[in-house]
Amino acid sequence: MSRENRNKAKIEKERQVTELIDELYFNHFNFLKAGNIDETKYEFAVLGFKKDLENTDLTATDYRRAMQRLEKTIHAGNINNGWNLPLPAVPIAVRRHNQTRQQNWFLAAREAGELANSFQNFLEARSLDSLPEDDLLVCLVLASLFNSGIWQSKVLISFLRSVGEKPHFTAQLVMGEAVVLRDVLVDAVNIHTVGDDNGSYLVHRCFPDAFTLCVLRCLSTSKHKLSICKLLKNATEKAILKNITYFCKKYGFITFKKITTLKKLCSAGLVYAEKVSDISSAIYEAAAGNTMTAELPSSYWGEFVGDGAVQENLEILRENIENDFTKNSSKKSLHTSSVSIVQSLNQLRSAFVVKNTKKKLTSMAVIEALSQINTQYWCEALHCLHAWLLKMLHPTRGLKVSSVRRYFSEVTSEWVFHTESADLASLDENDFAQIYRTILEAVTNDQRRNYKARCLQELHDFGVKHYNWPVLTEELCHHTRSSQYVNAGYISNQLYMRILAAIANDQQLDASQKASIKLMVILAYRTGLRVGELVKLRLCDVEDSSVRTIFIVNNKIGNNKSISARRKLPLLYLLHPDEFKLFNNWCGERSALAIYVDEPLFPAKEITREPFNQQKLSRYVNSVMRSLCPHLNHTFHHFRHSCLSNFQFLVEREYEILSRLANLDVRQLTALSQKVIAHPSCAIERYWALAQFAGHACPSTSFRNYLHFNQWILSLKIATQTTSLSKELCKNILNYSSKKVTRRFIDNGSKVVFYSALNQHVTSLFPLNDIKQMPETIDNNSLGIGVRRTTNIMTTYKVLEQYQQDISIETLSIRFNWPTEKIQRWVDVARAIANLKTREGGLRMVKEKTERISGGLLLPATLADHEEEKYLEETVCNLRDRVKNDKGALKNIHWALLYYLRHSLITNTGIGFTERTAFCRFVDSFMPAIKPEYWRVISNGRTSNSILTDKNYAAIREAVDVFMSCTLYLRHPKEASLIAKDNGFEKYTSQILRFFMHMTAIRMLSVDDVSPNYSILSEAVSDT
Repeated sequence: MSRENRNKAKIEKERQVTELIDELYFNHFNFLKAGNIDETKYEFAVLGFKKDLENTDLTATDYRRAMQRLEKTIHAGNINNGWNLPLPAVPIAVRRHNQTRQQNWFLAAREAGELANSFQNFLEARSLDSLPEDDLLVCLVLASLFNSGIWQSKVLISFLRSVGEKPHFTAQLVMGEAVVLRDVLVDAVNIHTVGDDNGSYLVHRCFPDAFTLCVLRCLSTSKHKLSICKLLKNATEKAILKNITYFCKKYGFITFKKITTLKKLCSAGLVYAEKVSDISSAIYEAAAGNTMTAELPSSYWGEFVGDGAVQENLEILRENIENDFTKNSSKKSLHTSSVSIVQSLNQLRSAFVVKNTKKKLTSMAVIEALSQINTQYWCEALHCLHAWLLKMLHPTRGLKVSSVRRYFSEVTSEWVFHTESADLASLDENDFAQIYRTILEAVTNDQRRNYKARCLQELHDFGVKHYNWPVLTEELCHHTRSSQYVNAGYISNQLYMRILAAIANDQQLDASQKASIKLMVILAYRTGLRVGELVKLRLCDVEDSSVRTIFIVNNKIGNNKSISARRKLPLLYLLHPDEFKLFNNWCGERSALAIYVDEPLFPAKEITREPFNQQKLSRYVNSVMRSLCPHLNHTFHHFRHSCLSNFQFLVEREYEILSRLANLDVRQLTALSQKVIAHPSCAIERYWALAQFAGHACPSTSFRNYLHFNQWILSLKIATQTTSLSKELCKNILNYSSKKVTRRFIDNGSKVVFYSALNQHVTSLFPLNDIKQMPETIDNNSLGIGVRRTTNIMTTYKVLEQYQQDISIETLSIRFNWPTEKIQRWVDVARAIANLKTREGGLRMVKEKTERISGGLLLPATLADHEEEKYLEETVCNLRDRVKNDKGALKNIHWALLYYLRHSLITNTGIGFTERTAFCRFVDSFMPAIKPEYWRVISNGRTSNSILTDKNYAAIREAVDVFMSCTLYLRHPKEASLIAKDNGFEKYTSQILRFFMHMTAIRMLSVDDVSPNYSILSEAVSDT
């Protein structure tokens, strides 16, 4: 078939697949278009859709595409139409390597497995002392191969030679414990090598297990010790394989057919270890140094392993840290900078101006002009810029003046704007990367962006060489050379809790900023989100479901770092239960305060829609961490390092260790593994799933930068291989009698025993009990969990407003974090109030067709003036304080609400009174929260219009004057100024009274209170 015909066939097949998916979708989910949202029917439709897809001949890619389409449709409906339907589970896309394993490889792996089983049975039947020296050598090789994690022929030969030179292993102290390991130098030529006069070597760390150590102990006491050491020193791959082949033939083991080299035997031994000890090839390659990894510096281990004094200092060193976290655009350039900075840049710019038009400007002339500038009082950024220009103009560089001038014009203004007030020596690579990323994101042209990136890379390389700036971990553009340096770090759970407590105790931040920063720190630590992904989260990016899935997508606030960064994270499984409550409370408050659904989830200020500035947020959190741990160079990006390093224990199923490291329950970790990582059985799929969770294109990025516990996990896996040995094996290897073998447990009545010496070796590898726990002095309640900052009246209004938009009560309960029973009661009371009618039969409290007066069938008109909202909040707080101190005050407010419902009209913002007793009780019900002078009294005939002063009110109470029928209005907070502007106004009343009484009645009263006859109210009035 020709290429053209193949393309046509491919297009035709894709069309058929699309039509099939459309037909199945129409058959199962057409009821959604009609607005019939039944969750039970939807769940059965999803099951039927999956079943029909499985019965077709669709490939895995087409199946995933069909489920993705369904997921996008349901997600859009949940946001736009308020469906509140759970999203279907989309299969994780696992990218596999190209298939290179052939049939010979599988046959070689089978031969290695048979050899391992035969070798195990051989040792249980014979004593090592009875074997000749060649056989002892083969026993050491096979023990190292199948039990000690040495699955490379070069490493195995180097290990055997090191044993021949130094048979006895000296235990190394790691975190105060003796760990038996050996660093072996292996001939290699790659980036991880160490060099000397004899060549380059790769450092491979070997962790001999207890079984191999027992064989070595037996060899060290053998009478053939000297001859064995001589054989080990002269060991070669060919000779070792020859000895193994002869050993197998001598004792009737398997005959090799597909294993022809020691390299193939070692590779097959790794397959055996994957099956027996669940050691993935990925973790071995990373721990062995065959792939690029970033090991954790030793200074960080003491923070979470071993004993150590806990610092109780929660004071933050706030040097050059701003309280304003708003985002400033780089387009403002230097308009907000000081005059001295602008003058200094003008001096640098003038050096490139031609003084004599008849002569060509030379580099020496520019150097001379730059040298004459007085830089004594310049900031650090200008000093670096001045030195960089001189270096660029040096004759050894060979650059033209025009090129240096263009370099100067491209990067100067933006770079100085971002660094003029910063201490460059204290910035880490992530701070610099954020500065450069902000500068480059403002450039829309790709060609100019690449050129600007090369200029910034030149400047930063100069700073690295002359000012000890940190090396950038990633290239600024594809034309620049990438550095392999990684600033590895780890934040323990203990430090994480102290960071939250320090932020909560910071007196220079308001309550909204504290809550925002704490939640962003929580999400960064638990989910590994980048700081840029945190600040661009919107309210609509949080799913209204019990799982609270957040979607990391491109939006108007910012874009993802790459295409792979688009992902979704279910917070129910990722967060601690207390942290999940805190997040729900915050989402409820933000939903009540926000006007639009695309507002930032974490605004820089409570009354603004502007997101946090990434650099200012990172700088603040960095100052907090460095104040708590001044001996460590912690950065905000280390939260991501810590999360992904912890997740490595999750994919390796080391739940108990992770439970101590992350302070999460083992049951939650099991659910997290199943729901987030999908708990794949194949080892290679685990790290692809982890890379997808992290937003990486492939696992190599995760291993190279973020996974710091490779050797720890490998040592644990190797050590657990031989934690149990049979009694016969202990006798033959160690020549111990039956009485000397300590029996710890018997497994199902068999003869497997747990040897105490092996237990000591296993527990010496980073003891589990030495992992530091969260300090008891820090309580989750001190972090502000469960504290609401918004007025409940405004929240109720927002809930009912969205209920009128046909959003279900279940969705509102999740979105605003209120119980469904309470929201249902609000709806019932609001409907009862809306059904109240006047004597003429019209609606008393709401008017459906008059949107200006009422907010719909259930609600009054909202407050449009910020001063009124502020006054309402103060009034509510004062009334709450009064109710707490006076038990009878609540009864009076209850009466006032009922009176208002019976005597108010939708066309009037006031309330009418015909009796002195009712008037006085109504005013007294809200004192002293609403003082008498806040009221305005207008007689029904409008013969009088006056402010209710204390003197007038006292006269009315004492019945000095004849009480006339009147209407009571609440004055506007700015009434005096508004009347002064327009003398035609006689009064300027506020909408607060109608809004407050209506919404408070919805919250406090019941349907039975609103619906009964007027006789109850009349009796209450007469009793007073």
